[in-house]
Amino acid sequence: MRQFEKPNNIFLDILIYVCIFLFIVGGNALSFNLHGISIRYGELFSIILFVCLLPYVFRQKLVRIDPIFIWFLLSVILNLVSYFAYGFSFRQILMGYIYLFRYAVLILLAFILSKYLSVTKQLVPILKHVNVCYLAVCIIGFIQIILFPSALKWYSLFEKIGVYWVGDPHINRLVSTDFDPNYLSCCLLIGVIINLYFIKSKKKNQFARTSIYTNYICLSIYLLAILLTKSRSGILGLGIVVILYFLFTIDRKKITKSDILICFAFVFIGGYFVVFSDIQVFVRIREVFNDASAGARFISWQKSIEIIKDTNFLGIGYNMYGAYNEMFYGALNSSNTVAGVDSSLFLVLITTGLVGFITFIAHYARMYQSVNNAAFRCLLIASIIVCNFNNLLFYSLWILPFYLVGYLIYECEREQVKKSTQFGVQRFVNANLKKTSVVYGGE
Repeated sequence: MRQFEKPNNIFLDILIYVCIFLFIVGGNALSFNLHGISIRYGELFSIILFVCLLPYVFRQKLVRIDPIFIWFLLSVILNLVSYFAYGFSFRQILMGYIYLFRYAVLILLAFILSKYLSVTKQLVPILKHVNVCYLAVCIIGFIQIILFPSALKWYSLFEKIGVYWVGDPHINRLVSTDFDPNYLSCCLLIGVIINLYFIKSKKKNQFARTSIYTNYICLSIYLLAILLTKSRSGILGLGIVVILYFLFTIDRKKITKSDILICFAFVFIGGYFVVFSDIQVFVRIREVFNDASAGARFISWQKSIEIIKDTNFLGIGYNMYGAYNEMFYGALNSSNTVAGVDSSLFLVLITTGLVGFITFIAHYARMYQSVNNAAFRCLLIASIIVCNFNNLLFYSLWILPFYLVGYLIYECEREQVKKSTQFGVQRFVNANLKKTSVVYGGE
């Protein structure tokens, strides 16, 4: 694979920072309506950035074969087949292609951007920028939950700038600029693993320009923000990340009795709060089986299984669930994106069938294998589990940051391996020169 020639484009560098800021901090709060379609400014700028980076891609022939390309091709074909097989309208098929195009652009942009940033030596600065952006989301969320505990009043505040959000009437839940506490809590996990990565790197004397305690403070802010979203999905994801990271990184030979006691203490305290505490976030966890929101997810899964059986695991085309649900099950207002599916994996099975499901999972398996970093691998596993309770893997505000951080960490790790190899070679050469000098009496 060829690398980029080192470019010198200040405009492009500024555009990258602005795009990431709008995507993460702007969230759903900075958007506009175009012919009934809500478009985020972050998405608009990501398309602009993608177009600006295309000349570098074509010039360097930057290509990477991945199972996700097979999945994209299958989605394109199935959408076309569905147009004739099920009689979907041209507009419904067109909307499916638009959302598929967005998904493809965001993943490709993250990959291309990581290569560009590797050449321009901006991998760590951009990781820090992503971290700062998520911290800004947390700070805005803290202000929101204090001044606007009613989410409806918070939404109405943005109506003054033309942003009309039809969301749930959350009370005393942190929604920030994302407006959806369930997705927001999962997105904040990206900030969590960035700081875990920095802490681990600083302990190895990499990226040691700032104090390691700064990253611990950041982790505390993320922990508080995730708890204030009161999202069971986010708390589940946080628990998975923490537990797996502990298992992946701990030196089992150095485990002491005190370490085991501390772990049991945390489990006991956590269990006590879940069972007995009146704090709302723990009450929501305790009453998960009696909750209307959780019940709606079970119904969604049942309907998904019915449609998968109806279509014989062949798939109905990307983003066509809403149209299919409306045509064959009489659902109303379901032609928008992935209406009614609360599981990304079920969605993949419904829309692209068994073949699409296999290629989709193969893509994530390859990513897990490629990015040899414990923190990111924990996030990837957590996302695969949590996405069964929401449509996280196809959520626009998750896709770009998730893939970008994954590819950036991959490039950082690769550069560290190169530096270590070069350092080892140099030490070997110096040692041989020293031996030669001793044998021949020096100069």
